[in-house]
Amino acid sequence: NISSGTLIITHENALSSGDVTNNGLLEINLSANGTLANRFSGGAYEMTGTFNTTFTHANSSINTMKIVNGTLTLAQTGTFNTGDFTVNTGTNLVLNGGALLGATSSYTQYAGSKLTVSVDSFSGSSIITAGNATIGGDLVVNGFAPTLPGQSSDLASFQYVVLTSGSEISGVFNSVSMGYSSPVDYLRAEGFLTEDKRQYIDVLR
Repeated sequence: NISSGTLIITHENALSSGDVTNNGLLEINLSANGTLANRFSGGAYEMTGTFNTTFTHANSSINTMKIVNGTLTLAQTGTFNTGDFTVNTGTNLVLNGGALLGATSSYTQYAGSKLTVSVDSFSGSSIITAGNATIGGDLVVNGFAPTLPGQSSDLASFQYVVLTSGSEISGVFNSVSMGYSSPVDYLRAEGFLTEDKRQYIDVLR
């Protein structure tokens, strides 16, 4: 447990695999790609290493997360809960299939960053849910591989909500890559903000 102050870890086994209660700042600066199987609660977290750190434990609920350097991969089942979540310029956030992110206060993604999501095993209402959201940088969508629908009403089956905000989403993604090319000219894969600007959706239409 972190009672106060700052704890810096540089190895994936530094925290063992138990629960971590944080009342200070946990700086994660791994010296190589690594996986943390801990359930985290409370406190502030900063990803400062240049490598990829993967979180796998379900039911974490923290105060703030900031990706300062490198890549954070969320690979847990269910929702990783936080207050504020920040993806800095030059960094990467990856949500593997089945992993969701809930930021009750804010989700901020700066220009020059990258968000990668997987929709092949997505079954929720929104991959990221935030109180308010500011987006920039790039969006990569993996697992988007629809078959051509037999009728127009089937198009709803190929709609994935990447981000839902409690207020209007500010900003736009610099680029969106869905890795899908429609074989017909009357259907295309694209991402867009809804009319009320509170959801960002990837869809075949």
